[in-house]
Amino acid sequence: MKTNSFRIVFDRDILGKTVHGGEQDELALANALYEAGLDDCSFLIDGGEPCLDCDVENAQSLKEAVRSVLRRISKCGKPFRVARLEPGNLVTPSEIARRLGVSRQHIQQLIFGLRGPGGFPQPFCRVSDKSAVYQWTDVVHWMQAHQYLKKAEIVKNAEEMEKLNRNLATAVMA
Repeated sequence: MKTNSFRIVFDRDILGKTVHGGEQDELALANALYEAGLDDCSFLIDGGEPCLDCDVENAQSLKEAVRSVLRRISKCGKPFRVARLEPGNLVTPSEIARRLGVSRQHIQQLIFGLRGPGGFPQPFCRVSDKSAVYQWTDVVHWMQAHQYLKKAEIVKNAEEMEKLNRNLATAVMA
């Protein structure tokens, strides 16, 4: 059975005025989610952000799994507003290596053209002189074009997650 794993990050407002709403508030939120049928997800606070780590089985796709969880969240009677879904589209070389199960050195060699055909995607932005951030969808499309991916599903999931996050951002701004 295939399991779709992802994280839903909620707006911090659900915790009240402070970053941590207190154990009672967190427990009440966790219970509301569980009672809404989200027994395949775990509520947690990570870096001050309320999150839901999900491992959904029996969904035909990542998109279907995310939509199933979002439908159940909407039925729990609490004002949950989704900020974003993870894994996100912005990645560092270390995160690229982790997601693909290869060494950081291997990814650095691809980036600098010391291995492979060259032409690795350009960074989306730089956080500092030495820290580049890439778009995961660009990376997986390049990897697929050069036969570096073992699973074609990686590209589909990257595209679906980017589209779902884009739709969430559009809905929040509207």
